[in-house]
Amino acid sequence: MSEDYGKMTNLELVKVCRERGLIIKGNKADLVGRLRDNPPIKNIETPPEWYTLNPIPFMLFLQFIRLIYNVLEAKTNPESKEDEFAKEAWKAFHNLSDEESNTFHKEMLMYRAYTMAWGVFHQNLMSSFEGWTNCHTGHESKCDLVNNIKKWVAELKNNVNTMNSDSQNSVIQKLVKQKNKKYTPYLVIINGGIKRKTDKHGIEWISGKDFYAELSGRESFMSEILTVTNKLFKDHKTFKSLYDSLEHV
Repeated sequence: MSEDYGKMTNLELVKVCRERGLIIKGNKADLVGRLRDNPPIKNIETPPEWYTLNPIPFMLFLQFIRLIYNVLEAKTNPESKEDEFAKEAWKAFHNLSDEESNTFHKEMLMYRAYTMAWGVFHQNLMSSFEGWTNCHTGHESKCDLVNNIKKWVAELKNNVNTMNSDSQNSVIQKLVKQKNKKYTPYLVIINGGIKRKTDKHGIEWISGKDFYAELSGRESFMSEILTVTNKLFKDHKTFKSLYDSLEHV
């Protein structure tokens, strides 16, 4: 029950957030607020006809897509801090008023939070395939996903340009450690359509499209995600609208 959240420890709150596919960052007040804003989703036995992302259970997909709606509905506060120097220089260059400048930077921070939420969405979705585990903060592998059956491990990045040289070296080092443990290491670049390659460290660089194909056995899986989510956001501007529509399916 939501009234019991305040009595729970941080570890208990984080566990419930993970079960609902929610972001786990923040202090206790942040976690409690997030759980109260995202109550358990009532089970829907029959998925709607437009849902094609099998074998991912529809109820899990709903949990994951709610994260995106939370950002779009401004229920998630951006964690990034403003760069005052950049903000003031942009304002001067474009001759913006204080109101115009504040609006622009608020939208920019929200978009940053939005793209980060998509990264969490893909990590949650990929970990829902059979055999895969979502390696949250603190996991011994320090990677994003692991499959102990196939002995595969994966690190996810939204784009190549989200890694500077230091962060790329850090990613490579932890993947090499897993390779030394006889795991096949993947560096998954979700967007951008990079060509599949194996680098000098033995790390397989792979696009999100190709990795989803490996997981699902369908070349079209990433396109199916785009089709499904585009329909949702076109037809339903809030998660409540989407959820209410499912009661009539």
